[in-house]
Amino acid sequence: MNNFIIEYQSNPIKYFYEEDLRADLLIRLWKEESFNIKLPITTNNEWLKDYRKIVGSEIYISGVKSEYPSNKRFDIALINADKITFSNCFNHYIFECLFALEIKLSQKDNNNSGFKSDIEKLRDYKKLYSKFTGIAINFEQNPNYDKNKVIEDYNNYNDLRFLEVEKPISISENTINYFFISRNYVLGGTVNAT
Repeated sequence: MNNFIIEYQSNPIKYFYEEDLRADLLIRLWKEESFNIKLPITTNNEWLKDYRKIVGSEIYISGVKSEYPSNKRFDIALINADKITFSNCFNHYIFECLFALEIKLSQKDNNNSGFKSDIEKLRDYKKLYSKFTGIAINFEQNPNYDKNKVIEDYNNYNDLRFLEVEKPISISENTINYFFISRNYVLGGTVNAT
């Protein structure tokens, strides 16, 4: 994550769209073998059962997915491999997530309501699953957007308290992390889901 932030800060305009950010980060995470999981291939999974003859009863895949799970659609999520069992493998599109990222790209932020909604979406999921880490990131493209304006605009919203973050950033596990990343600074904080 820190290398990605450094690259973004060196050239924010490289990313024209939010999808550019997500695609780049998704590919980087896919390549991390530590995120690979073992997926059981069972006969009660309508979508995968025909693969049993080809790959056997399980297959290794990246646990990093986009728009996952299908009932929440986080920008990027990691399937919680510890929660996969043969009894719940009938639908591989709705496994529990260990972490999820929500990404926004803004220019002159303007109190990005989508970013706030992303934080709420992560909080709601955390209320259902105790072993979950949420990360919401707003990437700001305007190099002149004042960090004090961000602090003023957001610190009065629903328990958010942005502080300047030293690099490298760290992620607090089992809570909701939020970051505002500009070319010249990184602000961040955590918020409870209760």
